[in-house]
Amino acid sequence: MSGDPALHVVHSDWLAVLLLVLALYAAFKLAGALLKAALWIAILLLAWWYFGPALGLPWPW
Repeated sequence: MSGDPALHVVHSDWLAVLLLVLALYAAFKLAGALLKAALWIAILLLAWWYFGPALGLPWPW
């Protein structure tokens, strides 16, 4: 590698900041997707528990 070492450090700092922002974005998207999946599972189980006896469905547990 040639050139000023200080430029390499600045480039690495920007790359680290970019990777940190991307990692935070991915973590929030994953957490949101997991919460949405958990909410839908809870809604489906509640609906099965509430409407199941009227429809003649067996208990889910």
